Amino acid sequence: MKTSILKNQQYQTCIDACNNCAECCEACCTECMSNTEMAGMMGRCMMMCRDCADMCRMASMMMARGSEYVKQMCRYV
Repeated sequence: MKTSILKNQQYQTCIDACNNCAECCEACCTECMSNTEMAGMMGRCMMMCRDCADMCRMASMMMARGSEYVKQMCRYV
């Protein structure tokens, strides 16, 4: 349940998608790390997943606070 009032409701769908993407990327990275047989070969995938999760979280936060740079950030997410 959401308890805060979003300043820019127009972004809510995108915020939800970014948060979901970040969760999926973190789960993928964790899965890759837990598979000891594949961990060495999955290093690049794990790094990309972590980078993607960080970018999605940042975009979500920027939309939530109504940053003037949100359009520039979302161009890359």
